[in-house]
Amino acid sequence: ELKVLLILLDVVILYLSLASFQSAQGSWNVVELDKYLFVPPLVATVGLNNQIQEVLLNRWIAESLGANLILGDNIRMTCGETLLPELLNLTAMETQAFKFLPESRWNRLCPPSEIVFINIQSTQKLQEKIATVADSMSSWRDRKCFQADQALVRYEDYQDRGNLAIWPSYKKSLEKFRWSDKVLDLFRVLESFDMGPTRPYMAIHLRRGDFEGHCKEIETIREPFYIWNTVDEPGWEANESPGVFLHRCYPPINDVDGKPGIVSKIKEIAAKWAKDHSPLKELYILHNSGSEVGAIFDGVTEYFRLGSETDKVMEPVRAFFGDGCFDVALDMEYAFNSDVFIGNGWSSLSSDISQIRKSRDEKAWNKYW
Repeated sequence: ELKVLLILLDVVILYLSLASFQSAQGSWNVVELDKYLFVPPLVATVGLNNQIQEVLLNRWIAESLGANLILGDNIRMTCGETLLPELLNLTAMETQAFKFLPESRWNRLCPPSEIVFINIQSTQKLQEKIATVADSMSSWRDRKCFQADQALVRYEDYQDRGNLAIWPSYKKSLEKFRWSDKVLDLFRVLESFDMGPTRPYMAIHLRRGDFEGHCKEIETIREPFYIWNTVDEPGWEANESPGVFLHRCYPPINDVDGKPGIVSKIKEIAAKWAKDHSPLKELYILHNSGSEVGAIFDGVTEYFRLGSETDKVMEPVRAFFGDGCFDVALDMEYAFNSDVFIGNGWSSLSSDISQIRKSRDEKAWNKYW
């Protein structure tokens, strides 16, 4: 209890020191380059990690086309009132050939008469939509302002195996991903109080809640993993028997009908890791429902000396910041830094973690239930 109070005090001190800091200030680079691309976002209708995915993929599209990406000034993340620049370090992801720009800047630079509106067909695949934007830019070489009439990225694009063709280039752009200074400062506070896991450790993502129903739909239509997750397990779903999709999407704690449950999967991967590395010391569980955490820890005690999980580690952060996205970002940072990660192949959070880990280390241990 004393440790929690001390870290809460440190978080309060940090927050007060940042209270006058307007996150949008300094996050927007207003250097004018040649081309500007405005893409209507889907961010108001999807979850946090879907939002992050969309921003990152739109970022890659704009840079690939030699354009600056225009983002709404007041994009709010769906887990609270947090503004996008409070969570992501946009400046860190900029390059000499690419900048994020605020919508207010767009309104000054691009009067309606100067904007080339690009008609995107909802039936087009992602790479066809990118080609449509590229063709428009090529046809209007004397213009600098381009606006797509609808979002370029749709959920279906993350299921299209044809988009794996862009992975090598997209992965390189992910190397620039950074949380905001505010998030990383909070992370350092947690680390200074030894609140997080001890290396080497395994992080797992337990996706529960509404996924119970969603996974039944996945089983019915045999929906494959998010495409970036198939980089680690290509083509696994091709010959799987009925029930496997549901089992992997919403795995039970223990084995069922010869299929490995969560506990067996953790033991299997921990044992494989230990053949060529120092044994893992700790298991860190990211989750959105803590009711099964105790049973998982009990089942793997012979493999891990220590165990930690979202609710305990993030308690002081949530106590002060509430539902403001910071706990999710910090949770993900622990997963980024883990030696081994096991995620849910259909989860956007697991996908974001896996793709960032893969961009930082081609040999990262990313596994799935």
